Amino acid sequence: MDIAAFIRAHRALLRADLVITSDGPVAENGRPTIEFGVRGVVSFEMQARGAERDLHSGNYGGIAPHPLWTLVHLLSTMNLAT
Repeated sequence: MDIAAFIRAHRALLRADLVITSDGPVAENGRPTIEFGVRGVVSFEMQARGAERDLHSGNYGGIAPHPLWTLVHLLSTMNLAT
């Protein structure tokens, strides 16, 4: 269960009149934010496979996806904190 689902499921248990946080990041719009897991390490291994031989772009370029560009597009969808 993710944090949003947990909060929805336990709304009454988590009810409070006031919440005070002493430290934390502020979003660009000025609202305080709460971040979870900022002190952990995440690692993974990714493999991409393509054709077993060179494919001429004139014949296959628009049909056969290139594994490198597939990975570039995948990475571009990730929300990486800076």
